[in-house]
Amino acid sequence: MRHILIIASYGPSLINFRISLIRDLLHRGYKVSVACPKKKFSIKLRKQLYDLGVKINFFSLENTGLNFFKDYKSILEIYKIIKSTKPNIVISYTAKPVIYSGIVLKFFKKISYFPLITGLGYTFVYKRSFKYKMLKYLMIKLYRKGLKNSKKVIFQNKDDQNLFLKLKIIKKKIIKSSKWFGR
Repeated sequence: MRHILIIASYGPSLINFRISLIRDLLHRGYKVSVACPKKKFSIKLRKQLYDLGVKINFFSLENTGLNFFKDYKSILEIYKIIKSTKPNIVISYTAKPVIYSGIVLKFFKKISYFPLITGLGYTFVYKRSFKYKMLKYLMIKLYRKGLKNSKKVIFQNKDDQNLFLKLKIIKKKIIKSSKWFGR
C-alpha cells in the first residue's frame, strides 16, 4: 500500500482545510499519516483523524520568526518522522514545512515530494526596510533550496505562482493545478 505523509504547520488546518484531501487519499487506497506541531492539537482533532485511520506524528515548530536552533530542531524532527514512517509521497504546506521538508527529502531520493504553496505571507509584501529586504532574500534562497527536488509544486494562488516564476524559485514545468488539494 502506498503511503502519503502530509506535513502541516498547524494541526487544526488538517481538518479545516485538508480533510477532503485526506478522505480522497484514503478512498483511493492510500495509507495516510500526518505530521504537525502539538500546539493547539485538541483531543477532538486527534479523534477525528484516528477515526479516519490516520496516524499522527508531532514535531516542534515556531510558526513565526527565524531562530537557527529551533528551526534546526524542527528539521531534525521532520527527518526522524520521514525516516520512521517511510512514506512514498510527502505533501507539505505553509512556508516552513515546505522548505524544511524539501531540505530533508534530499536524503530520501525515492520519496516523491509535492509541496503546496498556500500563500506567501508578510515576507513577500513590499516593504522598504532593510530587515524585510534581507528576510525576503533569505526566503527566496530557502524556497529555491526546499523546492529544488519537488515532483510538482502546487499553488493555490496564481499570483504566488507567477511571483515564484518571476523570481526563478521554480521552473514552469513543475507547476501543478491545486484543484485536488482543497482550499
